[in-house]
Amino acid sequence: MATQEIQSTDWESFCEKFLRLHQGSTMSVVQIRPSGGKVEVIHEMPLTNISFNHGGCNDSILFNFQEEGTREVTHEVVDPIHVKIREEGQGKKGLQIDGENGSTLISFSSGKIDELLDGIQLQ
Repeated sequence: MATQEIQSTDWESFCEKFLRLHQGSTMSVVQIRPSGGKVEVIHEMPLTNISFNHGGCNDSILFNFQEEGTREVTHEVVDPIHVKIREEGQGKKGLQIDGENGSTLISFSSGKIDELLDGIQLQ
């Protein structure tokens, strides 16, 4: 499957559906900063929440991860520009969100992309 870009008007419903289908699934998150540097901010942790927030100046997408007995870790994408999803083969999937604070790459194996994109408008 080629990379699919989600229309910005559907980001909120996409986040809600993504959470419903992937809550508790183990994921890794890599942040690519505007300078080009890569940092793994989450390594194989269960997703506990995702939310799309409309702000006064900026929108944001917040991801929360937590393993039992550990502190919750939050990753924020500030002022998202593009939200893309793709299958990478061998059951691996990727969610890429480009925003003001760089690109966020989330890798996971759970769920089916067809089910996730059902009813979501693509660009």
